[in-house]
Amino acid sequence: MNKTSLGSPESGLFITFALKNDTAMAHDYNQDSVQEIVSWAKSMLQNKTYPQTPFQLNKSAKILDCAHFLDAMIATIEGNWENPTFHSTIEQLWEFREKIEENSAETKQ
Repeated sequence: MNKTSLGSPESGLFITFALKNDTAMAHDYNQDSVQEIVSWAKSMLQNKTYPQTPFQLNKSAKILDCAHFLDAMIATIEGNWENPTFHSTIEQLWEFREKIEENSAETKQ
């Protein structure tokens, strides 16, 4: 997926915009799917199980403060999940989750 990132180091987060192409991730944007990813993010925040150091999400996006990132993702998605403009934000949270779970599985091995 081609992406363009915006953000500032002072804000602690980067916003990534997904550009449409043939390799786009296949996730649903229905209420149940979105609620599930938001619940996961809230759990990460509540339990403080997110990375405490800067986290490289992908080649072009580095999250400097995961707590602020999760808080911003939750607020943005809860208020706008039905608007297709914000599907890229939901995708970014799914990407974060996949990377966190991938890193967790590698650590356990």
